[in-house]
Amino acid sequence: GIILGILLISVFWLRKKALIIGLCLLFLVLGVWRHQAAETQITNSRLRFFNDGGETITLIGIISEEPDVRSNSIKLTVRGKQLITREKNIAISNKVLVTVSRYPEYQYGDRLKIKGRLASPPVFEGFNYRDYLKKDGIFSVISWPEIEVIGGNEGNGVMKTLFSFKDRFKETTRSFISPPQEEFWKRLFLGMSRMFRRNGKTN
Repeated sequence: GIILGILLISVFWLRKKALIIGLCLLFLVLGVWRHQAAETQITNSRLRFFNDGGETITLIGIISEEPDVRSNSIKLTVRGKQLITREKNIAISNKVLVTVSRYPEYQYGDRLKIKGRLASPPVFEGFNYRDYLKKDGIFSVISWPEIEVIGGNEGNGVMKTLFSFKDRFKETTRSFISPPQEEFWKRLFLGMSRMFRRNGKTN
């Protein structure tokens, strides 16, 4: 389907109708592929089977994205490596979104020992937060768990450099950059980090 779409675009470049059909076909196939990839992630996510069970579990994992710092909390995207329950000790490779207090702060690449309860992402009126996280391969959340840092510096070196440069740039330009410019650079760094993730260069 993708090859056919590209062929239509290249061969009939001057024919607008064929070009439009080729583009539509290409985007349709890409959309179906993305949906199937997301469904495969759901099927392969072991964590989701422990959602909403009420059991306190222990999760060993690594912070795989830059911490999302809010005014009163921090949201951590953690790539789980090991799940420990009362009856099982399971090797995993699934992401979970963890909400923690504003302090202490955590760093990209920290290895954490997390004790808490897994839950399905909520669905709010007018906004499906579950589908929003689903596109990033996140099907489980943990709120306000006990956390212990048991290691560090386990992230991707390229991403570490990118985040470090971003922090220095933010501090250097804080006094003279305008809000619109700050938002532009924020989106630029976000886009770059997503590019590296799609290329499989992050943990």
